[in-house]
Amino acid sequence: MLWEASAINGYSIEASDGGVGSDSDMLFEDVGWVIRWLVVDTGNWLSGRNVFLRLSALGQPNLALRHFPVKRTMQRVKDSPDVDTDQPVSRQIEAHVHNYYGWDPDWNGGYFPIDSGMATPFVAPLHGSGSKPRDPGRADAHTKKGDPHLRSIAAVTGYHIRASASS
Repeated sequence: MLWEASAINGYSIEASDGGVGSDSDMLFEDVGWVIRWLVVDTGNWLSGRNVFLRLSALGQPNLALRHFPVKRTMQRVKDSPDVDTDQPVSRQIEAHVHNYYGWDPDWNGGYFPIDSGMATPFVAPLHGSGSKPRDPGRADAHTKKGDPHLRSIAAVTGYHIRASASS
């Protein structure tokens, strides 16, 4: 199923043992148009703090209640690395979040390509989406390659796209 990012903005994010906040933004790569992170505004629960979750950590949305279940506990989300969403997100920050959750950073490909503007299918990725032990050396090698070209969907909403005809 294809979704527009703006259609799920504000959906509540529900951990296995309670609410953790709401979807406030998504970060995507400006080169491949791949969504890498869901930005969760934790509201009053963790006042003034946003957390990152991969879309693969989300379960099937409940359209009637406008929420997504997340395959984590509230405590696990609470203890996650602090991320300043007002600053550029570096590979080092991404690696830190990946290491915390035990996710394998797939630097060479994404999980959810955006097609026809700002839409993304909610399907399980083909590689491991759960927490599993991984080789930390693999992630460290990729952090030295520099920062990704991550953009906020909220920041680019309303931009006009201009294309040129190729000859």
